[in-house]
Amino acid sequence: MIPMTTPLPDALTDKHIVLIGMPGSGKSTLGAKLATELGRDLVDTDRLLEQHFERPLQALVDDFGYLGMREREAQMITSLSAGADIIATGGSVVYSPEGMQHLAQIGVIVYLSAGLDTIASRIHNFASRGLARHPDQSLEDLFEERRALYERYANLRQNVEHDDEDTCTHAIIDQLVRWAPSEQ
Repeated sequence: MIPMTTPLPDALTDKHIVLIGMPGSGKSTLGAKLATELGRDLVDTDRLLEQHFERPLQALVDDFGYLGMREREAQMITSLSAGADIIATGGSVVYSPEGMQHLAQIGVIVYLSAGLDTIASRIHNFASRGLARHPDQSLEDLFEERRALYERYANLRQNVEHDDEDTCTHAIIDQLVRWAPSEQ
C-alpha cells in the first residue's frame, strides 16, 4: 500500500476519478475520503441533481419516472467538463452509453463492487431511496442488471465488501498509481 502523501502520477493530474457502483457501495463516502487524501474536490452527481431541481431524488423519480430520471442524469453527466475532481455518480449512470463514454474521456472509472447481501444490508430504504428503477424491480434484479454494466465500463475495480473505508481508499489510490503508467 502507498503512503497517504504519495501524489498521483502526472498522467492523472488532469483526470477525474469517477466512482460507479450500486447504491450502498460507498461512492459518496469513499469519494469524500479520496478527495481529502488527494486534495481534490468531490462532485456528487446525486446532490447536483437534487440542487438543480430543488427536490430530493425520490421526488425526482416520482415526478419524472425512472426513465425520465435516467435521462436527466445522463444530461447532467454529459455536461461535466474535464478536470481533476472525484466524481461520485448515481448508481444508474451506467444506463447511458453516451454518459459513460463521456466519463471515460474525462476520467478514470472505478467500480466499487460488493455482493448483493452486503448491498442489501446497507440499503435500509430501498423503496424510498430515489433509485431510478422500474417500480416492480427487486433489489436482486437491479443488482444483476447493473453489475454487468459496471463491469463493462470500469477501468478499475475495488471490492468494498470487507475492508474499512481507509483500507479501500488506499487500495483505490494504489490501483490508480499502478494503472496510470499503462495508459500513457
